[in-house]
Amino acid sequence: MIFGIGSHTIDQTLILSGPPFTVTGFYRSFRGIENAVDDALTNILQYGGEKKNLVVTVKISMVTLMQYRLKYFIRGYNGTFVKFRDDEQESQVMKGLGMESHGFGVELEATWGLLTMKEKVDAFQTVDEGSGR
Repeated sequence: MIFGIGSHTIDQTLILSGPPFTVTGFYRSFRGIENAVDDALTNILQYGGEKKNLVVTVKISMVTLMQYRLKYFIRGYNGTFVKFRDDEQESQVMKGLGMESHGFGVELEATWGLLTMKEKVDAFQTVDEGSGR
């Protein structure tokens, strides 16, 4: 699993967060069948130095009952970002589409990322100041 789709997610994590100080990993099989290949992993990356308060959890599973698979759930003190589903371009390239193809890279609105912040950072963003969340 880690050498398949896991490597892409871990690469993306390292680009966003940098190299961790420690890594702890767990591998499991949730499909309920005996198989030499695990279908789920959890990696916990802990950082040091200036990033000592940063902990990143990378979870990958082939088994989900969600309509759209959760891609990113990033939570911080000043905001949260949630993104569902993988990049559309990957599956489109596998189907033979290219950058010049109509609709290439276009995502369903339901799978767009959602950024929620304490303070307004973009003209398209709304802030619910009364909720305290």
